[in-house]
Amino acid sequence: WWDIFPLPHGENQNPRIVEAIFDLLETLLSYEHKAIQESALHGLGHLAAYFPDRIQSIIDSFLRNSKSASAGLRTYAESAKCGCVL
Repeated sequence: WWDIFPLPHGENQNPRIVEAIFDLLETLLSYEHKAIQESALHGLGHLAAYFPDRIQSIIDSFLRNSKSASAGLRTYAESAKCGCVL
C-alpha cells in the first residue's frame, strides 16, 4: 500500500492530508498486531526523508511504549527512521 500511495512531499503538501496520514500511522502503531505495526513503520519510512524529526519522534515513542515488539520489528523500526524500508 505505502509503495503505491502518493505520500505528501515537496512544496505541494496539503497540511490536512499530512496530518491525517500521520494520525493513521500513529494509530496503526498502537495496534498489537505485528503486521499492522510493520505496515505503519513502512509508511513512516517512506516519509522519513521529508519529515525526519517527526518520524524519529513517532518511532522512538513506539519503541519506548511497545514492550512486546520483537527484536526484528525493533530493528525494522530503527531502519524506518532513516527511510531504509523495503
